[in-house]
Amino acid sequence: MLFFVALAVPSSGGSFPLQTVPSPYRWLAGLEPMRQIDDGVRAILYFGARGDAGLTRGWIMIAVGCFVGLALGLIVAWIRDHGGHQRLTSHQITAAHAHFRSTVSLAATPGGTQHESGGKPAPRAAAPDRRNATESTAPSPAAPRVFGRVRNSYGDVVSLAAITLLSLNGSQLGRIGTQSDGSYEIDAPASGACLLLATADDHQPHAAIVQIGDRSRCHDVVLSGLSGTVPA
Repeated sequence: MLFFVALAVPSSGGSFPLQTVPSPYRWLAGLEPMRQIDDGVRAILYFGARGDAGLTRGWIMIAVGCFVGLALGLIVAWIRDHGGHQRLTSHQITAAHAHFRSTVSLAATPGGTQHESGGKPAPRAAAPDRRNATESTAPSPAAPRVFGRVRNSYGDVVSLAAITLLSLNGSQLGRIGTQSDGSYEIDAPASGACLLLATADDHQPHAAIVQIGDRSRCHDVVLSGLSGTVPA
């Protein structure tokens, strides 16, 4: 945003002639793609689309910018792929969308603290409301579980969120609603990598791959608010 918007406007030569701006902006004009686009459009509109009027340089600099952006994207993707991160497959994304839709009713249920095991919901005791709590709820000393706390982007807890745990082949391992302090604790019947989904009203869904071993795993969730109009 800083490079492509804040610095592009004064160095593009479109809003202000480059002779009227400080020298750092004139130097930056040789690198900013907005300047190259302005010169290319000006050459097309007023100089018969001649290459020596700026159109050739515009195409070259735009191609260089696309190449640099693609190279940086491939480098970052390579680093993430070799840094222990796992990508979601199309099958997992399809299963995630299906579970997002199925968990809306659970997320909208008042006091929706339920845990599903074998398709039969079992009630859970609600914890006291602690909006300013900073530590995640500690897991019970039983089988390995995934536990944590769900907050929004402002740091407030989200008490009516639905947590779903899926295997990587898309089968559901468990589902639970967060407690009044935003905490959750869900059984992890299988070790290895699992897909954790979190949904709540007026928030964007959250999906993450969680590695589960012999011990319980803490995974805190941050849900972003929705923007724009969401279709029913």
